[in-house]
Amino acid sequence: MRSITSLDWHVSGQPFVTREGAMLDATMATVAEVFAITPALSTAGGTSGGRFIAPAGAQVVEFGVRNNTIHQANERVAVAAIGQVSRCIEHIVERLLPA
Repeated sequence: MRSITSLDWHVSGQPFVTREGAMLDATMATVAEVFAITPALSTAGGTSGGRFIAPAGAQVVEFGVRNNTIHQANERVAVAAIGQVSRCIEHIVERLLPA
């Protein structure tokens, strides 16, 4: 059996926290409106590409459709959910842009 005498480590992205602000407010309000649910802040979705964007100072909020087949063979999502997510993005942008 070989033993390892050294280990090279490279951190590709630091963890992040999005604090309260306009992006979070707009997303929470829009998800509640479009999906008729009370959204929960969670990191249960898995690894986030936001860790590469957050260091630039941007608020990072990720959301998407719920499904039981994510990242599995034959992954699928309801067609209606795609339209709902599209509407969410549209409404979030409308809330963030100045009138």
